[in-house]
Amino acid sequence: MGELSKAAKELNLPKQLLDKGEKAIKAVFGPSISEISETFADNFRLRRFKNQVKILSKAQQYLEKSGLEPRQIDLKVLVPLVQFCSLEENTDLQEKWSKLITNVVLIEGEILLKQNCIEIISKISNEEASLLDFLHELFMKKRQKRYERDQNREWLKSKKELKDYPLRWFSFSLKEITEGKKIERLDLELMISNLVALGVLKWEPEAEVHTAEKSDTDPEDTSIDIDIEVYDSETIKMTNLGYEFVQMCKIK
Repeated sequence: MGELSKAAKELNLPKQLLDKGEKAIKAVFGPSISEISETFADNFRLRRFKNQVKILSKAQQYLEKSGLEPRQIDLKVLVPLVQFCSLEENTDLQEKWSKLITNVVLIEGEILLKQNCIEIISKISNEEASLLDFLHELFMKKRQKRYERDQNREWLKSKKELKDYPLRWFSFSLKEITEGKKIERLDLELMISNLVALGVLKWEPEAEVHTAEKSDTDPEDTSIDIDIEVYDSETIKMTNLGYEFVQMCKIK
């Protein structure tokens, strides 16, 4: 931790803040701390350090409550995690970072998922994160409602469990989202565009058949020429990655 102490001293940081930061870093990253000391020292800035202290201190609290020991973190996960979390100054997103870090250091393996989650949280706004939480809750409600409805049908009763209703069965209309979130349509579409690019949401396409004609006058030729237009509809779906991201930003 020599480099960290040296960098903090040059910034005239209070000893209490430095001690708190070192304690949180050690508690969260454990054996990996030697790997990140240079990252903390490189291009160090006071605001970034304070952000890291806030996020890691909260992650430390979650770890202590879990009673579990943090696992060794792969460098492919560790380096972007340390770099990106230091840039987050929104309080709500800092809370999500803390929960994500807790799950990252507790869950064994799942390197690709962890990398994707870090990439996603570093590129979304608090409003977009709130939208994902809203869609996750909406999915849970719709799934529960459909399950209860099916339980009242004798031919389906007891044949399916709640877990048998997959995410892909459920869509969300832009209308119900704008009404539920009290958000303007344009703002919603802009957020969806970013979330689609990150792979956590997807449009549910619709197809319209304009023409369908027999391709040849020969009665033995049964092929048909079809003119179809495929376009984005008024509904979206949450991807499996989106669902897992929301779960990784929660404390179970």
